[in-house]
Amino acid sequence: GHALAGIYTPAYIPQALGLRLGLLFGLPFTMAYQLGRLGNLLFCAFIMAWAIRRIPVGKAVLSVIGLLPAPLFLMATYSYDAFISALFALGFSFFLDEYLHRERKIRWFSFAVIALSFAVGSMPKAIYVPLILVVFLLPKEKFSGRKEEVLMKGAAVLLFLALMASFVLPTVLSPAETNDLRGGNTSEAGQIPYILSDIPGFLQMLISSIPTDSPSNRSSL
Repeated sequence: GHALAGIYTPAYIPQALGLRLGLLFGLPFTMAYQLGRLGNLLFCAFIMAWAIRRIPVGKAVLSVIGLLPAPLFLMATYSYDAFISALFALGFSFFLDEYLHRERKIRWFSFAVIALSFAVGSMPKAIYVPLILVVFLLPKEKFSGRKEEVLMKGAAVLLFLALMASFVLPTVLSPAETNDLRGGNTSEAGQIPYILSDIPGFLQMLISSIPTDSPSNRSSL
């Protein structure tokens, strides 16, 4: 329905396709529901496999990350978290491949994968939008010329501004309608303004929460 559609909707496309396929073949809803979960699993597994194949270093580390219980569980559920993780893994794998091979000029295909992986992966969570600007870390010798460098970095900036506008403008124009669908005071659009309002305080809270939230300190785990 219209009320459930938003910029984060692409993250649910793999699940929706599996669910629709089950309903198309007239399967019982429980089986169609499972196909939706399978659709998310297959999509994320394919993207992670592509990332592992492309990354120049740390293939074993990325493989272990993808096979941990929590990521596997999220891949097989109706959740956008695995969608984000898989696309970011793909984006970083292509970025590292380009960054570590400085003698090779960057191709438009590689740039498109990097930019779109971070752009589409950031749609469900506004806090990750700045990752698109990772292309500015590429050295000048990676580009064929000044024109290509300006075009690629300019495209990254346009994507960044477009996504930022999609999150920030609704907050400014209609703050009452930007709450997270999960309810409560959670607001996807309000995360970035909250962090930017007190960056030192946010970093202090983030760093202090790492040891207390680690698995070794959680009795339930």
